[in-house]
Amino acid sequence: MTQHQNDNDRQYHIGLGRGDVASKILISGDPERIRRASQRLDKIDGEWTCREFLTITGQWSGQRVSLMATGIGAANIEIAMIELSAIVEDPVIIRAGSCGGIDPAIELGDLVVSWAAVRMENTSTTFVPEGYPAVAHPDVIQALLASATKKDFPVHLGITATAPGFYGAQGREVQGFPARNPQIIEELARIGVSNMEMEAST
Repeated sequence: MTQHQNDNDRQYHIGLGRGDVASKILISGDPERIRRASQRLDKIDGEWTCREFLTITGQWSGQRVSLMATGIGAANIEIAMIELSAIVEDPVIIRAGSCGGIDPAIELGDLVVSWAAVRMENTSTTFVPEGYPAVAHPDVIQALLASATKKDFPVHLGITATAPGFYGAQGREVQGFPARNPQIIEELARIGVSNMEMEAST
């Protein structure tokens, strides 16, 4: 674990300070995904856990990278983004997580590179108005598409919907918890949304 001259520089929720995290960061919700991903690192320099946040920093193909588990949802992503930005200069952050396909062309196990997201959550609206677009950096989009194509992975470029929850927010009907809009998936499909998850737009 990296030693700090002053532990007061550690961020409150993620438990990290300057030097702990690389400028290239892969985030995922599930800590087990991060642990599996860390097995691909050539070397691990440090591992930190604080609350639901797990961070592993190491070397991969000659580059210093960090892997972080954020837990589920837009609120957790807000915390991670703000606190990472306080200790990392110009971070490149890629979220790799699971999603539900909406476009019938997307098969189980296919990859979706999100170039934009429908902001169904309201965490991001505490910073920008509802009409402000949530878009990814074009260089990162192109790099992800090129990498998937090079490895011959089935990949789709699409618009993702970010829901604020898993059940009612995604139109799932559960006994005792009727969804207000059970047709949400059909409505999103009609406007060309590719998939749905719970973090990307934030």
